[in-house]
Amino acid sequence: MIDIDHLPIPDWGLLCPHCKTPLAGMPEHRCSQCGEAFNIRVLLGIHRPIPEIGLMCPQCDYNLTGLMVNRCPECGSVFSVREMLEEKSAIGLVSAVQAADPPDHHLKRREPIFTGEEKPLPDFGLSCAECGYSLTDAMDDQCPGCGALFDLNALVPKRDWVDIRKFIPPSLGYMIRTILYDAQIPYLMDNTRLRQIYGFDGLLFSRNRLQVPRSFFWDTLYAINQAERSLNSKSDEDWLCPYCNEAVPGDFDICWNCNTPRSEE
Repeated sequence: MIDIDHLPIPDWGLLCPHCKTPLAGMPEHRCSQCGEAFNIRVLLGIHRPIPEIGLMCPQCDYNLTGLMVNRCPECGSVFSVREMLEEKSAIGLVSAVQAADPPDHHLKRREPIFTGEEKPLPDFGLSCAECGYSLTDAMDDQCPGCGALFDLNALVPKRDWVDIRKFIPPSLGYMIRTILYDAQIPYLMDNTRLRQIYGFDGLLFSRNRLQVPRSFFWDTLYAINQAERSLNSKSDEDWLCPYCNEAVPGDFDICWNCNTPRSEE
């Protein structure tokens, strides 16, 4: 694994997020053009194609260099470059001090959209406790399938910050903080257990201890469900690569032979 904190910054094709100045050769994690500081992990997490920084698929050890998407072409598993870098940081492969989420991840950047009182009920991914029928589009507090009454207010924890780990499907484990940040949902990480084990704030276990403000509870459920639906919406049918005409499994987003992205057409 390359030490991404090594300075000067290698030529990974990164640009300053503030003024778009190339960052290659800079002696610190601060733009020499505009003077603004930046998080090297955040920039590497969103840069595509993935630079040669030694990342391997966490499921099958496939080399991820050069990929344009966050799905391994070998085994089909989804990954997050930023969270992989942060987890490596937490176990000491890179500096734990500098590993961080965006500095405003805990700040309120917008007002909540959902209150849980909307009718018909938005797609929060909820099912009836009696019959398992989806509650999406319910016009009142009755299950559209069996008619059983439900109380959404009972689902909302009473604390100011809500632990959302039980709502995170395993398929989104590596992506959840990116999903929340992209949806402008504030979040915090409970690192108490990590401090007890390692003596410092890290990120190895924190993805399962995410907390969001209670007012953003329904926005969080909606964002998680939409992300999961998007992940599962890919066709299971095999497809032919438009570039090399190779037959590719339906759960792959890019051609395993030449790395050409799958065409929506």
